[in-house]
Amino acid sequence: MSLPTLKMNKIILFFLFLSIFSPSKAQTSTRDFESNDDPVNFSLFLIGNCGKFSSADSQQVKLMNQIMKFDRNKKGIIFLGNNFYPSFSDLFSEDVEDKKPRPQLNKLKQFNGPICFVAGWSDWSYGASNGKEMVKWEYKTINKTLKNEEVYMPDGGCPGPKEVFISDSITLVLIDTQWWMHPFDTRMGKCDMEDKADFWNNLRDVLRRNRDKQVVVAGYHPPVSYGEYGGYFSPFVQIIGFPYVFMRKNVGSRLDLSHPLYSEFSEGLKSVLEEFPNIIYASSHERNFQYFTENKVHYIIGGSLTGGDYVKSKETSCSSRDGGLARLDFHASGEVELKFFSIENPEMAECNEIVYDFSTCEEHLAPIVENQTFADSMVALASTRYDIDPKHYKWVGENYRDIWSTPIKAPVFDIMQEKGGLVILKRGGGQQTKSLRLKATNKHQYTLRSIEKDVEGAVSSELANTFAIEVLQDNISASNPYAALVAAQLAEVAGVMHTNPEVVYVPRDYRMEEYTEDLANMLFLFEERPAGDWSDQKSFGYSKEIVGTDDVLDQTEESANNHVDQKAVLRARILDTFLNDWDRHDDQWRWASFMENGETIYRPIPRDRDQAFYVNQGRLPWLVTRKWLMPKFQGFGPMTENMNGLAFNARYFDRTFLTEPDWNNWATMLDSLTMRLTDEKIRAATQAFPKEVQPLCADSTADILIARKANMGKMIREHYLSLAKNVNITGTNENDIFHVERLANGQTDVQVWNSDRTILEYHRLFNNNETKEIRLYGLKGNDKFVLNGNQKSGSKIRLIGGKDDDSFQNNSIVSSGGNQVSIYDNKKGTNVTRNQDTRVHLSNHEQINYYDRMDFKYDVVKPGVLLGFNPDDAVFIGGGPIIYKYRFRRHEVHTIMANIATLTAAFNALYQFESFSENGGWDHHIGIDMKAPNYAMNYFGMGNKSTRNSEFDRDYYQMRINQTNIQYSLGKRWGQTAFEESEDGTIKESELQVGLFVKRSHIKEPGNDFISNLSENELTADDLEQHVYSGVRIGYTTKALDRESNPQRGYLLNAEARQSWRIDGPEEQFTTLSGDFRAYLSFTRNPRTVVVLRVGGEKIFNDHFFLESATLGGKTNLRGYLGDRFYGDASFYQNTELRYKIHDFKSVVLNGEYGLLGLFDSGRVWLSGEKSDYWHKGFGAGLWVSPFDMTILTASYNWSNDDRIVQVTLNFKL
Repeated sequence: MSLPTLKMNKIILFFLFLSIFSPSKAQTSTRDFESNDDPVNFSLFLIGNCGKFSSADSQQVKLMNQIMKFDRNKKGIIFLGNNFYPSFSDLFSEDVEDKKPRPQLNKLKQFNGPICFVAGWSDWSYGASNGKEMVKWEYKTINKTLKNEEVYMPDGGCPGPKEVFISDSITLVLIDTQWWMHPFDTRMGKCDMEDKADFWNNLRDVLRRNRDKQVVVAGYHPPVSYGEYGGYFSPFVQIIGFPYVFMRKNVGSRLDLSHPLYSEFSEGLKSVLEEFPNIIYASSHERNFQYFTENKVHYIIGGSLTGGDYVKSKETSCSSRDGGLARLDFHASGEVELKFFSIENPEMAECNEIVYDFSTCEEHLAPIVENQTFADSMVALASTRYDIDPKHYKWVGENYRDIWSTPIKAPVFDIMQEKGGLVILKRGGGQQTKSLRLKATNKHQYTLRSIEKDVEGAVSSELANTFAIEVLQDNISASNPYAALVAAQLAEVAGVMHTNPEVVYVPRDYRMEEYTEDLANMLFLFEERPAGDWSDQKSFGYSKEIVGTDDVLDQTEESANNHVDQKAVLRARILDTFLNDWDRHDDQWRWASFMENGETIYRPIPRDRDQAFYVNQGRLPWLVTRKWLMPKFQGFGPMTENMNGLAFNARYFDRTFLTEPDWNNWATMLDSLTMRLTDEKIRAATQAFPKEVQPLCADSTADILIARKANMGKMIREHYLSLAKNVNITGTNENDIFHVERLANGQTDVQVWNSDRTILEYHRLFNNNETKEIRLYGLKGNDKFVLNGNQKSGSKIRLIGGKDDDSFQNNSIVSSGGNQVSIYDNKKGTNVTRNQDTRVHLSNHEQINYYDRMDFKYDVVKPGVLLGFNPDDAVFIGGGPIIYKYRFRRHEVHTIMANIATLTAAFNALYQFESFSENGGWDHHIGIDMKAPNYAMNYFGMGNKSTRNSEFDRDYYQMRINQTNIQYSLGKRWGQTAFEESEDGTIKESELQVGLFVKRSHIKEPGNDFISNLSENELTADDLEQHVYSGVRIGYTTKALDRESNPQRGYLLNAEARQSWRIDGPEEQFTTLSGDFRAYLSFTRNPRTVVVLRVGGEKIFNDHFFLESATLGGKTNLRGYLGDRFYGDASFYQNTELRYKIHDFKSVVLNGEYGLLGLFDSGRVWLSGEKSDYWHKGFGAGLWVSPFDMTILTASYNWSNDDRIVQVTLNFKL
């Protein structure tokens, strides 16, 4: 499908701009003059924010015409981000097949220099949840269109760094900085990283390798800027827009340097760049040009074709707010010259600066390595960390402690001799394992991974220096350090491709350069890295091309000629179960490709077998494996009790690559493996353990494996049934035919063919006693779905089309249940032939037919806790289960809670049901809240002037009520995190709710108290009777917070309107409007001080029951007073709270932070007929403690001229 005209024009114009750099006759201006004594070896153009280039802009066209005359043999271009301004529909477009842009691209295809791209904010879909897909689409579009060997960019969705070698003396380094800022799926594991620290290590390694070259690092975000994103505004804007400027400079969005995430990025980038003097860092982001130097790093903000934004020029060496582009000239002498050409005067360089002279830079001298001699082998042990007193075994397990501490003899690793000599490519990912990636002269790659693990670098800051470090480190002893050796032998027997790890000893070898001390005197696993051409390797099937999981996903979606051998996957996954290997996520697999009958077949290669034979011994590890904590840590024994737990890390992998095998396939494959894995071969495989530890684990491991083999049928049956319950089947991006046939006995036959029925892409026979739902996704292409057969029973079938024109024909009937076929697609271009058994969902919502292979979640039950203290109830304590259930594009949360007040025995029971749509549909909310039998509320009379008689204690003003509130609402959510959680915990979404409610209130038989004194309290006898109301409500919420619990930045707005009718007595109706707004303000990345401001109020129209009044009190909005202290027809209040963090605390038992809080509240109520101008004021001070940054315990002393109150709560009140 072609792009919409508007989008196509933008891309045409974008590539038209690229074409200006084609070779042409030079017309050199005086500013372009170069001396023959110092020629320019290479010129590099820097172009930012070109996504909105317009050929209708005469100034931009004039600049293009001038640059078109530029002629130099050695030249290149870097596009610095915001290269496209795409839309969601672009993901499903086939613009590269459109002939319109090709004439404009012809010149660019002949461009004889590197063309580089880094992605920016707009390229990542403006930070939306589909950003990863968008940037991958953009890079694919560029590659398909240009087809130029010299087009470079970081791998789509990964941050790089990507090295581009211009010459022996010049290197470009491309990084995707938006990856750092992106709040959603950043593909951490798929980018060979475990966390963001790996990115800085990788960049540092690249710069270290190139430290004797002239280096330009290019990324979208500048770490320093003197433009608006950096907090600099013109004096005029600062005066008239002070609140706006204040927020941008001190609070900021993700686009502003003041934002904590951006600040963290800036500090990290600067710390790396400043290690290597005279690095040039080129970026864009700002719509202006800037050049300046800080700490020997040269920063260039490369401008924008549109330009126009303010820059504080006196802070820079050269700057311009005009639109334009920059050029770096690298002279033969080593001098680097920077020029900026504006659209206002493209014939003359507006800026002409000498950046630095490379010939004067200090040369790095590699250390002189003296000849070193090493023994052929060394004796070493894996670790001494796990030796503990045996009396602790009952708590943390015996595990493999003796194996870790047993010395073994291992060959010494010689980097110059191994595999004919190896060179170091990069540091491996992860903070637990020390690793290197190496390359041999035949281009094969290998990895060194330390056997010892160090969890300290991999845990969150909240757990640093606590006993949690010791617990996690000790848990490493549950892994057999040499398990990978045996796993490889068993894989060979099972017929599963595998690496061939060996244990080696790495001495203090100075040929390891900067990695010497980090790796010295340790045991490592040395093995092949399955990637690229391994056509000489038997254990990889002699494959000529080995690729990663993302590549396989892309290729199998692209064409019906590309397939995954799911039976080979099944064989590998059954072996995983046999080995009790729980860590089998997407990145733990590589794929060997094979050409067979004109098609590409992919077969899996499992890697990283560190967690095979993992045991789970001791009471604490047993507790951790509960379903509501971390069930994946299932122990190695004769039987795995929780297969869903063992398969947790592979939950997406299995539901992508094990969709075709039925139970017969599983049973047959198990029989095949069982025949191969004889007892003798199992015992032979365990002899691969180092001989020194064989007496400790060889026989015991073999015994467990043999016993486990006997139970494999039960285990894989449980695994199979879990996968078979709901099955996703995908087509390709070509035209596919989905043929479904209802058969007898509840069976359903599903076939997927290519458009001319020459390739059977998929075939499986389903049974409805195993499979409840079958989901067919068309993806792209003009797909056809045909269903036939009339039967009594069958699985529910969901047909999800794609962005192109699809047709659906349902001729099937399942008589035992209605609407067994549901169709989802766009309103436009969709043709549906339906019967009474069909439900059709056609929508213009962009995600109506969006496929997400990672949308699966396990149902789970978690415990909830309620705890607090206030003067009305004293201590109240309670809890209950929170049940999470997931189904197609919807998840449900059932909350069942109860608590009791120790002082009054008041009991509160709550049930909430929430059903959330995950693709823009309606949410459902049901709430039942019961308060009985002695639930206490205060009543001091109506109005702002109600007084409290000091002769009576507070019990005199309390009333005991029974109250039941039942509510049902429909909700609609939208916003950035409405349907997908962000990785960093930020929230940005809105919700509208409409619904019905019923509320019953009954005051218990009054005694000798204020509520029974009608002459004093101005109530009537009817007010003490039962009141039941029903009504309608509409509510709106919008929030943008940096995190849900204890937010430090952002805002929250709530508004509600209710119409109530009494249904058990005299006619009575009234309208209630209420709302509040909260702002959370902090001004640094790790703020010590957070200011919370809240304003709110309520207005009731018409006469109403007094318990429905607008109230103020210490439980909700006016601290320093008892709860429900003032009743009226209207209320207004403000709450101000200052939270100050005193310090972080770290102890063996607990980590966290603590601080002080101060508060000031004020407010009043209005009552018809009452005259009062008084505003009630409350003050308070207290302490707060946040253990592990997971929850907050607050204790405050609040006072007013009415009372003195101690309040203890979980979480802040605001």
